[in-house]
Amino acid sequence: MWTTLEGVAISSLDTESGSGVFLDYQTVEETRIETMGANAAAPTRGVQSHTIVKSGGNDFHGGGFWSQTGPKLQGTNLDAELRAQGVEVGNALVKRYDIGGDLGGRIIRNKLWFYGAVRQRYNESEAVNAFKPDGTPAHDMVQFRFYTGKLSLQANPSNRLIGFYTQSRKPEEGESGDEVAYESRKQQDIFQLYGKGEWQGVRGNSLIANLQTGFKRRDRDVFVDTTNVRRFDIEREFLSGVNWDGGDRANTAFYHTVGALTWYRPDTFYGNHELKVGFDHYKHFDNGTWDALQPVNYMLLYNDGEPYQLGLINHPVDAKMTPSYLGIYGMDSWTIARRLTLNVGLRYARSDASIPAQCRDAAAQPSDAFFPAECFPAVPLPVYNSVAPRLHFAYDLIGDGKTVIKGGWGRFDYIHHVRPTLEELNRNTDGFALYGWRDLDGNNDYTPGEVNLDPNGSDFVETRGRELDQPPPRFVPNPNEKQPKSDEFSLSLEREVVSNFAVRVIGVHSRYRNIRRIQNNFRPYESYNVPVTNTDPGPDGEVGTGDDGGLLTYHEFSPALAGAQFEEFMLVDDSNARQRYTSIELSATKRLANRWQFGASYSRTKKDRPIHPTLDVPEPRAQAVDVGEFNPNDEINRVDNTSDWQGKISGAYIFPYDVTLGVNFDHQSGDAFARQVLLEGGVTIPDIEVNAEPIGTRRIPSLNLLTFRLEKSFRFRTAQRVGVRFDVYNALNVNTATRLQPRSGSRFLRPQEIVPPRIAELGVTYSF
Repeated sequence: MWTTLEGVAISSLDTESGSGVFLDYQTVEETRIETMGANAAAPTRGVQSHTIVKSGGNDFHGGGFWSQTGPKLQGTNLDAELRAQGVEVGNALVKRYDIGGDLGGRIIRNKLWFYGAVRQRYNESEAVNAFKPDGTPAHDMVQFRFYTGKLSLQANPSNRLIGFYTQSRKPEEGESGDEVAYESRKQQDIFQLYGKGEWQGVRGNSLIANLQTGFKRRDRDVFVDTTNVRRFDIEREFLSGVNWDGGDRANTAFYHTVGALTWYRPDTFYGNHELKVGFDHYKHFDNGTWDALQPVNYMLLYNDGEPYQLGLINHPVDAKMTPSYLGIYGMDSWTIARRLTLNVGLRYARSDASIPAQCRDAAAQPSDAFFPAECFPAVPLPVYNSVAPRLHFAYDLIGDGKTVIKGGWGRFDYIHHVRPTLEELNRNTDGFALYGWRDLDGNNDYTPGEVNLDPNGSDFVETRGRELDQPPPRFVPNPNEKQPKSDEFSLSLEREVVSNFAVRVIGVHSRYRNIRRIQNNFRPYESYNVPVTNTDPGPDGEVGTGDDGGLLTYHEFSPALAGAQFEEFMLVDDSNARQRYTSIELSATKRLANRWQFGASYSRTKKDRPIHPTLDVPEPRAQAVDVGEFNPNDEINRVDNTSDWQGKISGAYIFPYDVTLGVNFDHQSGDAFARQVLLEGGVTIPDIEVNAEPIGTRRIPSLNLLTFRLEKSFRFRTAQRVGVRFDVYNALNVNTATRLQPRSGSRFLRPQEIVPPRIAELGVTYSF
């Protein structure tokens, strides 16, 4: 996904998913959404979202709104079935409100205008199966504060200057439950700001130009509310003590400069041409700091309550990474004889990244045994230089403007991101070293002498990265690395059946190649040749009961290859891991006319992935160009040939006296997954989590949500309007699980997140 706000990229180069974007939607003037067929101006494949904020004018306009709800307007969806599954507390709302206002107008008539807005949102709810130490339900809390400002100067009829600034602050706490103790809940404060300066110019009636530079800043501080040692049970999957992100302070800055020139040439070379050339340049500065944990800089791992491993932590560290990107494109929208339009474009891109030379202090004891003071040289990363063509068309099939066929092909090239690629290549980022631990004195804590801390000694197990489920920051660049690429093919047919009513069918097929896996250069694929066989314990997680399955085997490497000296990782292309997706969508749309509107759609996507990129349930919604480690263990029941689907129906009717009723029904499939088990018994790989069955054997339940709004408007002669609305969310009061426990054991299939219960919300809007 690629998202811009006032032309400034807010997806940036932090992560592949484009997450962490916070907007004040009351400020939005318009948003353009593109889901397929992106032209050469788009750097990525997928949803392209471009949002423009309101501007001031010669007349003063503005308004305000307030909405609020709470337990008195809420039902309950915690039923006997959920309680039988072990869910004692749902996620009922405790408090919610949303208030804001905006104002725009002139400073100098016909010359200088302003727009400004403020907003605050607050939401507090119970967390599923989360409790405070006194036994009362724990709460998740999130709060937003937004401030937005915009100035527009019409210097002369041909030139306009625009300045824009917005900032937000998001304090929050949560993520406790039956997997995370209350003391280990995440508490963080996120500050973001975006801004830009832009020039827009017009020459004659055929030439339009713009040039702008924008910036983004994001600061994230994670607080620590406990001094208890971080402890994690790998069998029970339970964390206590310091949170995984405790002591994390991340600071990022991002600069984005864009320019474009559009030239309209009618009746030239067999038709009308809209020629456009432009560029995007992004420069990202990422600085992640992890403070040493207090009072001790290590963590303890348990296996079903028994002491298991000691995790040395490399904190404090201060990681620096600087990816950059340059895209230059040219394209032509060519209309031939009024019925055929060709969109032809070419995009050159240079994706570069650097990890500068940096040093770290010795980790706090006892972790300095593995992480001494050290300096790391700059890491040269492969530079991606690519040329991507985009070819699309639209054809008026009959000539009456009512039946249109559209389609085309586009190529898209992967961009370097901080997470995960740069973090893995930076030796100076968050990491752990795991050792076998025997609690010899029985004090339930690490005592010096209980572990052989030699990195190549008998107790060393492996190194790991962030939250233990990421690869360790012990990578080297691959000089022969291939840039991941994707191709998208699309075809659609749209027909206006009667006035204001149209139907459409769309087909999209996409292919990803040069998918990457993680290779240990000192332990090649064929070195994983020592079988370790376990009996599948079945859903109850206990061997010897009636639900046991067959035998499950994973492979470890010889003890001759054990030790930190045999750890060196590299991203390699696996031609067998290519991915393909095929989607079809059927839709019908009735535009607003005669007081009503209506829309309905159904879509289905078939996946063809030889290696599912993760064991997470539900699956993270990110571009998965990395699909795990290059060894046979990451291929155990990882084939994914499942489908996802979604259906929507929405409509609205305007009754007399300005009363509007809007209804929306959304059905979407739950993620396909497989039951997982923790296998044990190895020497060099003492434990590993794998799928015990093919992906698609199980699914998270499908979700059905019904929402409606009833609104009454009061209009006044002075162009003022007051709206009173009544919203109902989850009108069916479903309690569908949106995340559940996939691991065999006593908590197997226990819901970890459920849909909030039915709730009504009152709101008032005012505009003039």
